[in-house]
This record gives sequence, C-alpha cells and structure tokens, in this order.
Amino acid sequence: RIAADGGRLYQVMRVAPGRDTPPDWWPGGFFLLGPKAIGEPHFNKLADLLLRQYREHEKSARGTRAWRALSEKVLALETIVGHNAKER
Repeated sequence: RIAADGGRLYQVMRVAPGRDTPPDWWPGGFFLLGPKAIGEPHFNKLADLLLRQYREHEKSARGTRAWRALSEKVLALETIVGHNAKER
C-alpha cells in the first residue's frame, strides 16, 4: 500500500515467499516498489518521484562502483513508469 501524509509518500509492504507473483512485464527481482500497489492513487506519483531521485543518484555516481547498481534501478523504474504511462 502507498500512503500519503504531510506531503510525503510511504510504501508499506508485506512480503511472504511464494504467495504472489508480479506481472510478466515487471523487472525481475525489483521490489523497490511493490507490484501489488499498481493502481493505487499514489502509485504513479511515487514511481515518478523514485525515478527522478535514482536518475540524480546515477548521475552523481558515474565512475564509481555504485553506478551499475543505480543504473539497473533506473532501468527498472523506467520500465515501470513507461508501462504505467501506456495504461493511463
């Protein structure tokens, strides 16, 4: 679930092995956002916010060991945001 409070967004997750599977298009192993939150009122806003933040982190990490991991997160978030833009 995604909750908004005081102008901030919070994601609350409950994780249990083997209970649900993400949609086929969901980036493998990516759980910075929970796929069950798709369609919630604040999902797109949170996904867009995370994408902007991770792009900034990626830019500042160029040439470091952290860059590759950040780039993978950016790519996954771009997939999610792009897919949801098609659905809107």
